[in-house]
This record gives sequence, structure tokens and C-alpha cells, in this order.
Amino acid sequence: MFDLLTTISNFRIPWRRAALSSATLLSVLAGLFLVCTAQSQYSVEVRTVDDGLPQNSVNAILQTRDGYIWMATNGGLARYDGVRFKTFEVGNSAGMTSNRLLSLCEDREGSLWIGTENQGLMRFEDGLFTSYPEVEDVKNRAVAGIIETREGGVWMATATALVRLKEQGKVRHVGITETSPNDPEQRMLTQAIQEAPWEVTMLAYSLMNQGARHRIFPATRRRGVGTLLMFVVRNLFSKAAYRHDIFARLVEQGHLDASILADGDPLGFLVAEGAAESITDAAYRYARHEQGVDVVLFGTGDKAHVKDNVDSILRPSLAPRIIERIHATFGHLTGVGLDRPGPVKK
Repeated sequence: MFDLLTTISNFRIPWRRAALSSATLLSVLAGLFLVCTAQSQYSVEVRTVDDGLPQNSVNAILQTRDGYIWMATNGGLARYDGVRFKTFEVGNSAGMTSNRLLSLCEDREGSLWIGTENQGLMRFEDGLFTSYPEVEDVKNRAVAGIIETREGGVWMATATALVRLKEQGKVRHVGITETSPNDPEQRMLTQAIQEAPWEVTMLAYSLMNQGARHRIFPATRRRGVGTLLMFVVRNLFSKAAYRHDIFARLVEQGHLDASILADGDPLGFLVAEGAAESITDAAYRYARHEQGVDVVLFGTGDKAHVKDNVDSILRPSLAPRIIERIHATFGHLTGVGLDRPGPVKK
């Protein structure tokens, strides 16, 4: 969730030595996928909130030496014994300071160290949670990663650490990026962008995913933070059949009115009467001219696409009436069009 483009800092806390057990595990937004091997045959089992996971966004997974699998989620800590989950949350576990967890590390004597998104560091030992509000470098901070040194120190990824490295001349520029499909509401970036040391941020924004217009751009403009946009154009804009399926699903879920499907392509108004060369052209132009946007990113292996994309980015803004319609129709949507690179079925 919290991807630092530059690393980290060293803080020494009196604690026991740590070692990580190895495990072949994979976490995804939709929950937890357990990958098991038996006679070279793989099977995949899915675990979600329906099975007892406290929240489907799994940010870190660790198998401790006693065999338990621990998961840091946006809704608390989960321990899995291969059959069922036991959950630890602020409401049921004394000493826990946050349910939004980012990182995990086991020390050599079995204590579990937990990095939070907004309340620094916690330790779980003998069934009890302990926090460290007296450690200024992690107090009320996001701890994105934790590792142990051979000497027994603990290294943690925090914004404060990067400020110090920059002051010492060891780091010249510092940026931050979100993992958009895992955090479509941009909770992490909304909080992080309010603090030093970020000079540039990479984030998702498109005419179907406009949340940053209210959440992020006002802060980046006020603080002078540069922006690089991802997910400006995805399959949603370039593949008509796939687009129809997405809009049908949004109507079914109650996010859009059914009338949007009545006149054919729901994005057809973007090219009607010569408003734009194509829907992808409109998508690039919409993002390019949004206040607070500095760089629009795209990737392609086709030279002709490169020229088309650059031409779109260099064209003038869409007409005000088109932009007003985009805002009125799609401005409330969150996380639409955050499909990862790769083929779609239609």
C-alpha cells in the first residue's frame, strides 16, 4: 500500500532478535490466496471476509516459526491456522492502537512487530499488544516496512527518516506512489501528502476515477508537489465491449442510472459533434488539463500509439460543457478503470 521510492532509516529499540520464516504466499486485493504444492501440483484456495478475514485488503503476510500465518489488513490483524481465522482489532484487543496495518516482522524470540498506517509501531508478545508512543520517529506515522539487523536493531520505513536523510544530503529528491488498485479511495496518499518530505507523487486519475480532484490535487498544488498520473487510459476506454460490461455492472450496483445505457455507447458524447478524435483522445485531454496535473504517463509498444497519445496530450482542453458533464455524471465514482495491464476477455 505505502510504496516509498526511496528507503528507509535505522531506529534502535530494545527488543529481541528477529528472523523471518519462509512461506510461499500471495496477497491480493480480493482477499487472501493460499498457494499449496503437492506432488508438483498446485491448488489455489481463496480466503475473504466471508471466511473470517477482517478485511479483504491484505497488506502484509508472515508465517511465524510456530506455523501460524499472520495477515496485516486495513481492518485489523488476522492469524490463520490453516482452518480458521482469529482476528485482533482495536475493539477486542487491549493495547492495539490502529486497525490499519501495513507491515509485519517476527523477532528471534517470537514477538511479532506490526507497522501501522497512522499510529506507528506495535508489538504482540504473549497475547498482549504494546505500542511505542515515546519513539518520536514513528509516533503517529506510517510504518511501511520492518526488518531486523544482525546486531538486533530494527529498520523501519517512515517519512521522518527520509526527511533526515535529505537534510544530511544523502537523498536529493523524494517521491511517493500509491498502489491504486489496492487503495482506490486513496486513503494512504491523502494522509501522506500532508507531510514532508514528498516532492512528487504518482497516482491514479481519469475521467471515470476523479477522486484525486478533491482528495489530492488541492494539497499538491498548495504544497508545490509534482504529480504524475497513472491509469489515465485503460481497457475501459479503448475496448467497447469491455466498456459496456463495466457500465452495465455499475448500473446493476446502483452507481449509475440505467438511462446511461439507453443511447448506445455511454461515452459516445465525448466524440459526438467532433468533441474529441476518440474516447481515448478525450480521456488523455481531460486528465492533461486538470488543475494540479503535471505529467501524464502512458505505456505502449506501438510507435503509432505513441504518436497518437502525444498528439492527444498536446491538444486543447475539452469544451467546458463536456467537462461539466463528465464531472456531473462520473464525479462520484471511485476506483473505476483501475484494471492492471493485460488482456481482457472482450
